[in-house]
Amino acid sequence: MEPTELVSIIMPVLDAERFLAEAIESVLTQTHEHWELLVIDDGSRDRSVAIARDYAESQPNRIHLIEQGGHRGTSVARNLGLDAARGAFIAMLDADDVWLPRRLEHQLEIMRRNPAAGMVYGKTEYWFSWTGRSEDRHGDFVQPHGVPENELVQPPLSLVRFLRGHASVPCTCSALIRREVVDRVGRFEDRFTGLFDDQVLFTKICLSTAVYVSDDCLARYRRRPDSLCGKVAHSEAELEARRVFLDWVDAYLDSQGARIEELRQVMTKERWLLRRTSRWVRFGKKWLLRGEERCVPSAVQRRVWSRLEISGERMCVRRGPRQSGS
Repeated sequence: MEPTELVSIIMPVLDAERFLAEAIESVLTQTHEHWELLVIDDGSRDRSVAIARDYAESQPNRIHLIEQGGHRGTSVARNLGLDAARGAFIAMLDADDVWLPRRLEHQLEIMRRNPAAGMVYGKTEYWFSWTGRSEDRHGDFVQPHGVPENELVQPPLSLVRFLRGHASVPCTCSALIRREVVDRVGRFEDRFTGLFDDQVLFTKICLSTAVYVSDDCLARYRRRPDSLCGKVAHSEAELEARRVFLDWVDAYLDSQGARIEELRQVMTKERWLLRRTSRWVRFGKKWLLRGEERCVPSAVQRRVWSRLEISGERMCVRRGPRQSGS
């Protein structure tokens, strides 16, 4: 298999025995057959390693298990996958998400037609109905991009809109990236162990290269309360993680000499909003989550709901941009 035809799929795994087989099966059903799957165990204590090993033994030329020894976080795991990857394209799939069969084929065709694109990403289905429960049956939705679709978006437009919360940050399961671009921008940052780790990489990419935004929806992002994002949603921990991320963005812009005034203005405003939102999380969240919205000014409500990713939760029908990764 020629490396130029090969897609390297990176899948970090941590205690995902309930979903891992379904995720791997969604790779096996891809209509584009030139791929390798790198499953990186991040210290699982359940049967995840045994499941991955069975698949690796059944398809030794295409599925590979990497055991990194202990829990070190998603960024370390994905970087280990990049070290082992042989393909010219990189795709990512978390162990609880799934692809539709034409996911790779469709995005590779876009890459062929748009050689200037460093990355292509499509829409993602936020998937609640996987539970089979009647109350979750109508919860699935596809979030709008918030940037021009079916065309190349030049830097830094997408990054500006991501940081402002005016556009949905790509889900890792919906992005295909040229390997040369990942290597050039510096891969993942090891200190981001589970929140905002994907946004770090997308920040680097969207600052340095054109990105093609497709209106296709060929991936499902499983929403569940026991995931990392589910556990910290609506909490001060999520706001603290965003503060750390914004600090990193500031430092990264300085290191790249990116004196883009629009980005600087966005960062100033986002820090102000973060401080204000943090105060309302401490003093107003209990009223919002109890449905006592009359206690909180409407303008602040919009900021709180969008910043804390209330969208899709059973307690509220609002839709807001995805703010944190994994």
